[in-house]
Amino acid sequence: MSDPAGVEWRYDATRSRLLRVLAHGFVAGLGGALLLATGTLLFALPALVTAISLGALLFVALLVLVGGPVSLVYLWPMLADPDQRPSPGAFAGDATPWTPRSVAVAAVAGAVGLWGLAAAGVGFDALFAVVVALVFSPVAVALFSTAGTVDLDGGPAGAADPPDATGEVDLVCNGRRVPLAQVTRVRSVRVAGPTIYWASYARGTGAFVPRLLTVPPEAADAVGAALDAGVETPAESPTTDPAVRAVVSGAGLLFVGVAVLGWRAVDDPVVGAYLAGVLGLVGALLCLAGWRGV
Repeated sequence: MSDPAGVEWRYDATRSRLLRVLAHGFVAGLGGALLLATGTLLFALPALVTAISLGALLFVALLVLVGGPVSLVYLWPMLADPDQRPSPGAFAGDATPWTPRSVAVAAVAGAVGLWGLAAAGVGFDALFAVVVALVFSPVAVALFSTAGTVDLDGGPAGAADPPDATGEVDLVCNGRRVPLAQVTRVRSVRVAGPTIYWASYARGTGAFVPRLLTVPPEAADAVGAALDAGVETPAESPTTDPAVRAVVSGAGLLFVGVAVLGWRAVDDPVVGAYLAGVLGLVGALLCLAGWRGV
């Protein structure tokens, strides 16, 4: 078995065509919907102008000019001054390679796709669901984007936890550090080049340790060997305080109980489901943290 120390990898939208296309789903959903709505409005504008009184048109023009933080008067300095104009990286980060050309293509493709679905008779609810799914596509990109190392002497600067000075081999992924000895099981699947690893840890290791690792082909074998070596190493005893875990679990159960009561007490089913979903999710996360450790 090769020495696992010193392995380093990075897999994100800058190195994957699939993730790069998926990262533009946000633009295709939101930008395509706005572009389609704008086109529909412009197409119907002649009929609207003849049907609306002059006073109403002047009022709408006033709102567009000085009607608030999205009016032309407020936005013009940002649009005219390149120093104030935000770049795509300010919203998407370095791992999401948006360019003006790719954003334009994604918005047009989204508008054409939504128009095609609407022309085919797809209902508004289904179109709305498609837009929402596209808007949340960066979540999937972030889920499968990993940058990490298998380190023997301590991790890189900026890791969330301090380097380990005991000589143990650590896994550092997306800023989180965990000893490889805590790994109890590894499952993997190779998908069109990269290998996706799912690591299971000893109970008490923590709820927010890196579990899903997407590793490019050049580092997949070395990372797999390191994870297998961690499985063969006896895991350490949990370092979390049982009293703290009990308190966290109790708080989670209280949140779940309040979520159930709120769902039954609120008359509006939509509001009740939203309240129960938010509180129930918080409670579930607290219960998970109490069970697995923080």
